[in-house]
Amino acid sequence: GHVLQCVLDAAVPTGRIVLAGHSMGGMTVMAWGGLYPDEVASRLAGVALVAIAENTERTAANTRR
Repeated sequence: GHVLQCVLDAAVPTGRIVLAGHSMGGMTVMAWGGLYPDEVASRLAGVALVAIAENTERTAANTRR
């Protein structure tokens, strides 16, 4: 999550974004969402999670700890 935020800060510092993640990339997007809920609310225009590797409810809860 933190690394994705660094990439977004460098590559797309302003404006709306659409994120897509496959497998562990999807897990990274979910971790980012848990760590940066204000970014999700203000910047995320769409998301695609494809073939993520783990139970989404459990993983989403774990990212908020």
